[in-house]
Amino acid sequence: KEYHYLGGLQWDMTAKSSGTIKAGYGFKDFNESDAEDSKDFIMELQLSHRFTPKTSMTLTASRTTNETNISTTDYILSTRIGVGYVQMLTSKLTADIQLAYTNDIYRHDLTYNDRTDQLNDKYYTASFALRHKVKRWLETSVGYLFSKRDSNFSEFNYTANSIFLRATSSW
Repeated sequence: KEYHYLGGLQWDMTAKSSGTIKAGYGFKDFNESDAEDSKDFIMELQLSHRFTPKTSMTLTASRTTNETNISTTDYILSTRIGVGYVQMLTSKLTADIQLAYTNDIYRHDLTYNDRTDQLNDKYYTASFALRHKVKRWLETSVGYLFSKRDSNFSEFNYTANSIFLRATSSW
C-alpha cells in the first residue's frame, strides 16, 4: 500500500507569475513482502512566468517515489528539475524547448555481473519541438529529443537521439 500526504499553496505572485508548491510524506507499506516499509519526503514545485503574451517559461521540481522496474529493488526515489521555454512564432506556430535532470535512486541493492550496490541513475534530457495549430481541435508537432542515462552500473548507460512527429486531437 502507498499513501501520499501533501499540503501546499497555489498563488499568483504577480500579474505575469504564478506558482504551486506541495510538500509532504509518502509512505509505502510492504506488508506482504520482505521489503522494509518506508517513509520519504516528497514535493512538487512549479513556477511560471509570462514575459510577453507570446513568451513564457516554467520551472518544475519534484521529489517522488515511483514503482521499480527491477524485481530485486523495492522502489525508486526520483528527484527531478526541469525548465521549459515556449515562444509563439505566429498565431498557429509555437516553438517549445525543454531541459531536465532526473536522479533515480533505487531502494535496496542490485546485484549485476557479480557486483552488489544501490543503483543510482542520472538522466539528462533536452527537447525542441515546433507545434502547429491546424484547427481548434487538431495540433501537429515535429521535434527532436536527446536523452542520456548515466548510471553507477556503467552497463546501463545509454544515449538516445529521437525525432518525432505527433498529431494531437481534442474535443
